[in-house]
Amino acid sequence: MNDITADDFIPHQSQPKRKPTLRQIKFVNYYIESSNATQSAQLAGYKAKQMESFAALLLHKPYMQDLISKRKAEISKATEITIDKKAGLLWTLATRSMEAEDKEDIVIKAVAELNKMYGHYAPVQTNVQNVNIQTTLEDIRTARLEYKKDY
Repeated sequence: MNDITADDFIPHQSQPKRKPTLRQIKFVNYYIESSNATQSAQLAGYKAKQMESFAALLLHKPYMQDLISKRKAEISKATEITIDKKAGLLWTLATRSMEAEDKEDIVIKAVAELNKMYGHYAPVQTNVQNVNIQTTLEDIRTARLEYKKDY
C-alpha cells in the first residue's frame, strides 16, 4: 500500500480521471450500506495501521466522493417507482379484485387512488355568495365557549 503523505489531505482542483479499483468499489458499496467508513474500509480489504484516519482520508478524496454520489444515484434510480408503475400496480389490483368475491372495497379504493393520481378527482366545491352575517361580539364569545366545552 502507498504511504500516506500530507498531499493526500490537500484537495486538488484537477485530479485526473481514473478508473476505480475493486477495493474502492467495495468500499463505496459497504459505505453506502453502513455509513461507517472504518468498517467499510476493513471489509473492502484495506489494511492500515490507523484504519480510522485512512478511512477518513478515503472519504476526503474528491474522486471517492464522486464514486459515492454516483453509486447512490444509481441505487436511487434502480429503486425508483414511477407514477406509471404505481398506476399499473393499482390497475392490476383493481382488475384482479373485480374477479374475486367480496373485494369491491379494494376495487373502489384502487380506482379512487388512480383518479387522484391522474387528477380526475376533485373534492366537491360549493360557492357561497352574498352571505350577510350579522352577529354581535357577545354571540362570538358564547360560541367560542361552547366550542371549548366540546374539547
